[in-house]
Amino acid sequence: MEELNFDKVCEYVLNGGSLITYCEGESVRYSDAINWIYGDEVKHKKYEEMLVGRGEWVAQRVLLELQKVGFTDVRKLCNDDGSLKKVSELDDTTAAAIGGIEIEESKEDKDGNEVSGRVRKIKMVDKLKGLEMLGKNLKMFTDKIDVSGRVTLEDLVVGSMAPEKAEKAVDKKESEVVETDDDI
Repeated sequence: MEELNFDKVCEYVLNGGSLITYCEGESVRYSDAINWIYGDEVKHKKYEEMLVGRGEWVAQRVLLELQKVGFTDVRKLCNDDGSLKKVSELDDTTAAAIGGIEIEESKEDKDGNEVSGRVRKIKMVDKLKGLEMLGKNLKMFTDKIDVSGRVTLEDLVVGSMAPEKAEKAVDKKESEVVETDDDI
């Protein structure tokens, strides 16, 4: 495939891109490109390494976006006088934490008088959910199970039986214990 530069393909994929979008940009059929890569053992191995790298890149981007959501300060949405900033004035972190914006423009009556003013509503994404997901990634919220006591193999076997079979096995065990006690 003379149309593609393999090193550029690898760099693109490593930096979070996909082979599909790269092929679209180069007007090359994806199936031809993938066959070209996997048809050569050296290219195949290097491409697989780039996919692993891209996975790490994606994981880091997800964590970065979760951090933006989890640590956004809503005060950054406002000017010093309390009015909302224009969207173009928001920093990247604050803008990333916005789930939606609703704007209602002013209306005029038939005489040209303003009846209602401009209303802007900003919905933030769920900050607690973002923090929860970050915490789970850091394994901060693991459920701890207190395991105490002794479980025998026999207990496990009896516990895995159907209830009626388990009851018969327990009855048999008790009768064997009684007989053993008499022999002592």
